[in-house]
Amino acid sequence: MISLNTIAANDNLEVKDKNGTTVNIEELKKSLNYQTTIDRYSIDKLLDYANIQQMDKKLIDFVKPWNDLISLSATATTYGCAWPYSAINTASPNCYGYAMAFNFALNPGDLSNPNGALPPGYTQSQIRSYFDVNNIANNVVADLQKLYRTARFITSATSTISSSERRIAVRTGMHDFDGDGSILQEYGEADYHFMLQHSNGDWSEKHGSNPSINDGQINPSTFSWNAAGYSNYYNSATVYIAVSN
Repeated sequence: MISLNTIAANDNLEVKDKNGTTVNIEELKKSLNYQTTIDRYSIDKLLDYANIQQMDKKLIDFVKPWNDLISLSATATTYGCAWPYSAINTASPNCYGYAMAFNFALNPGDLSNPNGALPPGYTQSQIRSYFDVNNIANNVVADLQKLYRTARFITSATSTISSSERRIAVRTGMHDFDGDGSILQEYGEADYHFMLQHSNGDWSEKHGSNPSINDGQINPSTFSWNAAGYSNYYNSATVYIAVSN
């Protein structure tokens, strides 16, 4: 059994996934997405620009996607207004910023909750509630409402979407590595992860500060959502959301 006090003192410790694969705790933590430091400046700027955009309908560069390949008035297709995959090699954004086409990292709920997604000194009830996949998905809807964008739940990777929507998918993972009955985010025991679909049907993802990955023509419901070699770290149900840009 691993002691979390030992993990805190030595990030070279390792854990094993269900397949017996050994994963270094520090490498695992580097690939996770939850942000302990909130970029409140960028969040406030994003909200300000969304309000301006809502008033005068101008497209603000700050909230544009990573490339100019997307069209906000896309013709109806199987993949709605999704854009072609274009690799992102910068540390920022994390997976949520990547799926939302923001140029900074943030957590689901940061836009709709000014106090932050997970409070400092959180209880076990709070962390388990926050990282419940349905709560994360609901936070996405609330965040996009703050930006005057729409989001609705759909049932699968092939559910019908309009020409002004695209598909994203989300899962979460919670693990009790040391077997003490508690989940601690700061030791890599909890995280969320997002994927987005592109205009040819490919799905891609971005783990924390790592480069983006094009997973190709996968089914996110049956795909293994790994983290730093930890097989299916994100092991919740897969929730699909149709979002507008």
